[in-house]
Amino acid sequence: MGFWEVFTDVNFWMMVISEFQKFGPFGPILLAASESLFSFLPFIAIVAFHVGIYGEIMGFIYSWIGTTIGSAAVFLIIRFFCDHCFFLRRLSLIKRLRSAISKQDRLDLFLMTACAFMPSFFINLAYGFSDFDKGAFIKTIICSKAIMTATLVIFGSSIKKAMEEPLFFLWSCCIFLILYTASKWIKKTLQVKTNE
Repeated sequence: MGFWEVFTDVNFWMMVISEFQKFGPFGPILLAASESLFSFLPFIAIVAFHVGIYGEIMGFIYSWIGTTIGSAAVFLIIRFFCDHCFFLRRLSLIKRLRSAISKQDRLDLFLMTACAFMPSFFINLAYGFSDFDKGAFIKTIICSKAIMTATLVIFGSSIKKAMEEPLFFLWSCCIFLILYTASKWIKKTLQVKTNE
């Protein structure tokens, strides 16, 4: 059996889900947290996976806790190395990052981290190298990640309803298109400020 046949086999995924549930809450939390470290992992798919296995409420809780812990961990690790390796602060790239982030406030951070299309790892990395307050960062991502995860849960759990009601599906696509456009604008704005 080839890779594609295995990948599309329902029995294979049922076995994966069965094994995944043996880890209890640590499995889904760790999976959601890994998205903050590996930016290529689609958080939308992770949330949909959690909702499919654990339901909307627990899927939301596990995803929210995981992504918040992951973002905070990456931020604090980078901040630790930046505080203890003074030569990092002298690098031109780090100086540009620090200069760009110093112009940002908590609202900017909130908007960036509340959008599912923004690369979480690079946001955590940039703010880790900056002088942004640790407490403010963690408090902000707790709120923003909750909103982002709730949005994805609502969208993911409404797929069946969307198929039954085309207007609802169209409305959902418009919302995600707006969020995607907003994330691109924020990213472009940050790049301009970094190059100044």
